[in-house]
Amino acid sequence: MVLYQTNKLRDGLYRVTYKNICAGFVIKDGRLQECAPILRKNIDKWVSISKEILMEEVHMSLQHKYRPESFEEFFGNEEAITLVQELLSRSEEDLPKAFLLIGPAGCGKTTLAYLIRKEYGCEDEDFLEIDASKERGIDDMRWMVDFLNVVPLAGAHAKKVVLLDEAHGITSVAFEALLKTLEAPPEKCMLILGTTEPSKLKDTIKRRCKTIMLKPLLMRETIDLIDWVLESEDKKPEDMHSSLKKKIHSVSNGSPGVAMEIFDSIINMLDEGDEKIEDTIEALSYGEKAMAEIVQTLIDMEAGTHAKWNKINAVLKHIDTDFDGLRRQILGYLGIVTLNKKNEDEITKLISMADFFTDNFYDSGRTGLIMACYHAVYNS
Repeated sequence: MVLYQTNKLRDGLYRVTYKNICAGFVIKDGRLQECAPILRKNIDKWVSISKEILMEEVHMSLQHKYRPESFEEFFGNEEAITLVQELLSRSEEDLPKAFLLIGPAGCGKTTLAYLIRKEYGCEDEDFLEIDASKERGIDDMRWMVDFLNVVPLAGAHAKKVVLLDEAHGITSVAFEALLKTLEAPPEKCMLILGTTEPSKLKDTIKRRCKTIMLKPLLMRETIDLIDWVLESEDKKPEDMHSSLKKKIHSVSNGSPGVAMEIFDSIINMLDEGDEKIEDTIEALSYGEKAMAEIVQTLIDMEAGTHAKWNKINAVLKHIDTDFDGLRRQILGYLGIVTLNKKNEDEITKLISMADFFTDNFYDSGRTGLIMACYHAVYNS
C-alpha cells in the first residue's frame, strides 16, 4: 500500500495521533514500528493514521529508499565528506560543537546532517530537526534550547543533536538566542545548521561553526548514481539511454534529490521509448523551464517593458512549485549572466534586477515571486 505523503517520510522518530492519544513510532527500513506513548512536543511530524496502518509496509520513493546510510554511500563531494569524517574521528574535547553546511538546494545538506548525527552517536529520540523557513521565531529557538538542556531520552550520558535547516530564515531576535547557544553549548550536544544563503547569516554565527561546503553533482556523478539505482532495482544501466541520464542531470541542476524524484517517475517507463520518457522528464521539470523563460525574458535588453511583463505573466500563471527555490535559481542565473556581460549599462541593469530576488519568499510565496518579477521588469 502507499501511505499518504509517504515520499516526505524518512527513517526516524515520528508522532502519531490515534483516538486522541499521542504516541510515537519509528520508521525503519520502510516499515512502521509502534513505540511507547510520548508526551514530548515537536519530535518530527504530526501524522494522522489508523492503528492498522501502523504495522503495514510503507512504499518508499527512490529518493528515500536510496538515501545514503553511510559516508561511503554519499555520491559526490568527496573532499567535504573526507573532512567531516576526519572531524568526527576526533576526541570529544576537539570535536566541533556546531557544523554549518552550505550549498545549493538539493545538494545533500540534510542527508549529510543525518549522517553526522548518526556517526556522532545520537539516537533518533534525541534528534530534533527544525525547518527555519517555517519555525523561525524566538519561541522556536527557546524550544530548541530547552530540548538541548533536558536529560536525553536515550539515557543521561546520551548525545543530542539539533538540525536547523534553512538557518538563514530565522528572525533577528531568534539569531541572538541561537548565538548564545553556540557560544556555550551544553555538553554532549551538537548543532548542525544548513543554508543555501550563507551571506544572510551573521559572521558571529559562522565563526562558531565548522563550515562544510557542498557542491552539486557533476554529470558523471549523477549518471553513476542513476546506474547504481538501476542495478539495485534489478535493471541494467544500458536499459536507459545515456542521453536521458544527461537530461535528468541537466534539469535537476546536479541535485541528487531532484534527480531521484524525476528518475522515480520514469523508471517503470524504460520500455516505452526514449521520446515518451523525455517528454515526461520535460513535464516534471516545468519549474526549470519556467526559470529559463523568466530569465531569458528579463535579460532581453531590446524588448519593451510591457511586452516583457506580458510574457512573464503568462509563465507565472502556470507555476505551482517551490517558489523560493525558483527565486534562488533565477538569482543564480542572473549572476552568471552578469559575469559574462561587458557593457557597463547592461551590468548595472542586471544587478538592479537581481536585487529584487535577494529576499526569500517563505512567507510571500507566489505573490513574492510575482512582485519580484514585476519590479525587475518595471523598476530596474
